[in-house]
Amino acid sequence: MFAAGSCLQALSNTYVAYFMAVPIVAVAADGFAAARGSRRRTLIELSIAAIGILAVLAPAGAAYYRVRAEYQQVRSAAEIAQGGADVRAYLVAKTGIWRPLLPAPTAADSEKELFPGVWALLLAAAALWGAWTRRTDRRWIVLYFSIALAGFVFSLGWSY
Repeated sequence: MFAAGSCLQALSNTYVAYFMAVPIVAVAADGFAAARGSRRRTLIELSIAAIGILAVLAPAGAAYYRVRAEYQQVRSAAEIAQGGADVRAYLVAKTGIWRPLLPAPTAADSEKELFPGVWALLLAAAALWGAWTRRTDRRWIVLYFSIALAGFVFSLGWSY
């Protein structure tokens, strides 16, 4: 089910395939570490899923690479840095209740407005804090905090 869901999601949106990579690796590594008695079986299952995902996505990836090379659609590091998010992007709002308090995006920064911006960070922090204070299994809290932190850091791209 994991492999099928991952393939369908990646085939429907290439960007999501990139975004899913970090959480998938983190959860798979955590599952492998937690499977103390059955690590061999877990490794075999993860390997089969990875091979299946690669087999399904390889034709689309090869076509994407071929078209990208043919039309010379390669971004430079400077272009990536210019279009990448920065910390301010989490606080920029065109509309909503925060608009009077926060800077509006300029025309050059219009792609840097991250929806829902600061609200996603505040809600994630509240959820993590609530789970931490209830003494929930902290392994999950650390795992999902790590995924959220990695997502935030990677969203900054080359700009940090």
